[in-house]
This record gives sequence, C-alpha cells and structure tokens, in this order.
Amino acid sequence: MKAILQLLIPALWIATLGAQTPIDGSTMKAGAIADQWKNSPAAPSIVRTRGFTTRGGDASAAPTPLTRGAGLSQTAVDANADALDNLRSRGMTILKGAEAAAAQQVQDQTLSASSDSRLKVESVSPPPAFVQVPVVAERQIAFRLRFQKDSTDLADAETAGLVSVIAAAMKELPDAIFLLEGHTCDLGEDTHNQRLSEDRALRIRTLLGDQGIPSNRLLSIGQGERHCELPNTSDSNRALNRRVVIGPIELPKKI
Repeated sequence: MKAILQLLIPALWIATLGAQTPIDGSTMKAGAIADQWKNSPAAPSIVRTRGFTTRGGDASAAPTPLTRGAGLSQTAVDANADALDNLRSRGMTILKGAEAAAAQQVQDQTLSASSDSRLKVESVSPPPAFVQVPVVAERQIAFRLRFQKDSTDLADAETAGLVSVIAAAMKELPDAIFLLEGHTCDLGEDTHNQRLSEDRALRIRTLLGDQGIPSNRLLSIGQGERHCELPNTSDSNRALNRRVVIGPIELPKKI
C-alpha cells in the first residue's frame, strides 16, 4: 500500500500546484457564490509539473478534478467524524496510522521539491489521519475571513456576516459536501501555523453548523502555510494568504 501511495500521491498533488488561484469571494453575494460552485467555467486547467506546463481537455469539456490531501489532527478527526463517515460511504479514501504518516511524508517531500517559491514546508508530526478528496479548481472560492490575532475568534461583524452569506449559498446546493481549507501566511512556526489553520477552519465549520448546515456536509482541514497564493514579501500579500478556501467535493455517483 505504501508503495502505491508513493507512486500516486506525488503525481496527484503536483497537479494541484499549478491550479488557478481561487477567486476572492469575500464581496460576493450568496447567489453568485452558489452559481460559481454550480456552474464554474469549463475552460481547461493549466497544470505545471516540475517546470513543464500542459493544458488538458478543451473548452467544451468539464473541468478535471484534482486531488486535495491533508493530514488531520485527532481534534479534527473527532470534529469531522460525520463528514468523514459520509465521504467513506461515497468511496473516498481516509488513511490511518502508518499509511497516513506515509502520505503526509510524501506530500511534504513533493512540496519541498517543488520549484514554486511560494511554498514552504517543514516536517510536522505524523497525523492520525490523512484525507484525500477530489475538487475542481474553478469551483474553489477563497474567503478573507478575518480573525483576531493568533485566535479562532472572528475579528468583526463583517466577517460574521460573510459566514452567513456562505451558509446561504451552501443551502442552494443541498446535496453537496464542502471542503473548508484553512491557510496562513509564513509568520510563525510551521507547526503552529498548521494547527492555527486547522482550528480556524474548524471554527468556520462550527459557525456554518449554527447557520443550519449539517455537520456531515462539512469537511474542514488545515494547510498551514503550504499553499500561499502570493510571495510572503509584504503585509498586504500576507493578509491575502490568510484565508479559508471553500468549494464542493466532487462526489462519485452513488451506485
């Protein structure tokens, strides 16, 4: 199994590195967000692998799902139990134990070897679980949800209002399961940033639950500083790198 992981995960994960930057949904209304999740453009995605750029498909083809993976702490495993069970029932892969540790190691090695200067990765403790889910890059939306410094508390009423808008959009896709990815800038230690990004994604998950979104439709993960959209060379860039990216998981049809 480990050998299979070592062959498959790097190729799948590298494919995500060149995916287009998610649009900023922080000023979008619920209907526009839902439309983006439902009807994203069918234009082909650009994929970069170790310096080579390819363009797959054609303008009439559906966007190709990319695999997103992340390690989950035990806190996240427990909090996401309903969503993980729901994903298992749809044929998704949830790795545990040695397989989870191997998947995390391969992912970090792949990112470290990438030529993309926005990525910074240091080894963190092996996760209790590792989840892999397919998403379409064009359907992932970045939200600049503001938090108090080094905290999971929302910074202002405007951010709380945005959470309500996101919940309203989710209600327009009643059968979707959503991936919530927390991201940070490069300030602070990697381990701390990983935990903070996960905790903030979990906080948004809880708030969406308070807005009536069932827990089995929300999978929250933390990516730390692994996937910064911009170089961390200014305060403004760092602010844009602190985000929660939300979009539907591409579920296989039930048999």
